[in-house]
Amino acid sequence: MKHPPEIESLNPLNLILEEHDRQQVMCDRLEEIADGLPDSVDLEKARHIAEILKFELPQHHRIEEKALFPVLMKYAVKEDNAGEIVSRLNEEHVVDESSAEELIELLEYLARGYSLENANMFGYMLRGFFENYRRHILWENSFILPLARRRLPEEGLRTDITDDRTARLNIVAEKRECLQCSGKELLSWGKHCKQTLFTFNMQINC
Repeated sequence: MKHPPEIESLNPLNLILEEHDRQQVMCDRLEEIADGLPDSVDLEKARHIAEILKFELPQHHRIEEKALFPVLMKYAVKEDNAGEIVSRLNEEHVVDESSAEELIELLEYLARGYSLENANMFGYMLRGFFENYRRHILWENSFILPLARRRLPEEGLRTDITDDRTARLNIVAEKRECLQCSGKELLSWGKHCKQTLFTFNMQINC
């Protein structure tokens, strides 16, 4: 059955794709920061990107790891090689978050108006991160999401992804905790996160 456009827009796979679009913009901003080193960095941009790396990126990874990947593995067939691909993506999430921690510290330092002792090294770190992450997004968009659209039945898409209700509740709790500890400057981001979780849950519970 084909859903109306307003419901189809709430499809969890479409929401993940929208998040990937936001992450592409994040990579573009990181490249702009790298190009502006050492003396032409937008401090507000540095602060904002540090917040995205600290809060939004890990939460996106958790949604994929705890919701999308498990249900995809349930419906994938042997020739999809989904297990190997998902394992690789999970490993990349770990590496990316570890690299992001280093970037966050230096981005926050820059945002406070301080100068870096080794701007060239920081530029190298930024470029390594956003180049790798662009490849990561491309791989998910070109393999994982199309595979999910092919393999997941409509009923599976709406119900099986919510089997792990504890994981889903933990995601919501983590988002609230991040919002509380981040201050008013993250209010807009927090609203986006809560709206994303609301629409994600709304669609998969239909």
